[in-house]
Amino acid sequence: MKDIEILMVGPSFEGHGGISAVARMQYDYLVSKKYRIYFLASTVEGNPFIKFFYTCMSYIKFMAIMLTSKISLIHIHSSVKRSFYRKSFYIFLARKLRKKVILQIHPERFLQFYRSSNKFLRGYIEKMFKELDAIIVLSSSIKRSFLEILPESNILVLNNPVCSSLFECQKDEDKKEKIILYMGWLIPEKGVYDIAQIIPEVLKSHPSAKFVFCGKNKNDGLRRLFKDSPFKNNIVIKDWAVGEEKRDLFRQSFMLVLPSYSEGLPNVILEAMSSSLPVIATSVGGVPEMIKDRVNGLLISPGDTEALKEKILLLLKNPELCREMGKVNRNLAVQNYDIEIVGKDLIHIYSKILA
Repeated sequence: MKDIEILMVGPSFEGHGGISAVARMQYDYLVSKKYRIYFLASTVEGNPFIKFFYTCMSYIKFMAIMLTSKISLIHIHSSVKRSFYRKSFYIFLARKLRKKVILQIHPERFLQFYRSSNKFLRGYIEKMFKELDAIIVLSSSIKRSFLEILPESNILVLNNPVCSSLFECQKDEDKKEKIILYMGWLIPEKGVYDIAQIIPEVLKSHPSAKFVFCGKNKNDGLRRLFKDSPFKNNIVIKDWAVGEEKRDLFRQSFMLVLPSYSEGLPNVILEAMSSSLPVIATSVGGVPEMIKDRVNGLLISPGDTEALKEKILLLLKNPELCREMGKVNRNLAVQNYDIEIVGKDLIHIYSKILA
């Protein structure tokens, strides 16, 4: 197996999204185990012209790799819409060259994307899927949904990984403030404005609590919303955090809140679990397979701001409950999601496809 050459295709490792992080961890793991793997960045962040130019160059690089290497398996990471259509060209080229192809689909909303497409585009998506040797999704619930529309597809489940050794078990002395942490894109689909809506009521009960939003949004809507807020001293908005800065935020925080309207298997939840944090999240995508209500976190329905407020207040009032949930999360992260475990599962998938 280690003699087989593999090409992984996905967004640039320099990107801020979860797909970039997952692809990077998978790639680094395979390199560390001495597998012969190449990585091709299919796109970069930037304006539309830069993205278009980079995509065209990536297709040229793809063909150069195919002609100069003995690639047997191509592992493609995809999101929805333009991401999928860009990746479909790699699928087409790979099949023409008689290569094995795996497509890893990250967002749960891929099914919504498929169902909302017109008849022609649905046919195109189905045709591309028939060209694949396997489709990787992030949870059993997403797999069941895929099988409803693609019953003959080879759909496999692979957890997102986390490098749990990079994150520390929480200590009470690290938590000088009661920080409610959100980390991710600062966009409505992630529920950040649901959090904003309940901040005044939470602060009435816990005036010393602090809400920290860590992420990025092109139009800075969240910053404008809080600019003249009477609670602005309790609200911090930061850019993307990486490395030690990210780990410090987890270390200092009281809980992670992720009230998204759609998710796959969020990396930020895995990182919070590794950091022994309790998690409040919506029961979408693969989240209910990670978070069991009142065991290692609290689940709410998307858009239910009243429940979101109540769950935050519950954890703020119960530090011992936070500690217990955090301990369970740390154990789950190490036992089920660590890169050493998920990496072995990925190698098993590769071996199965190449057999």
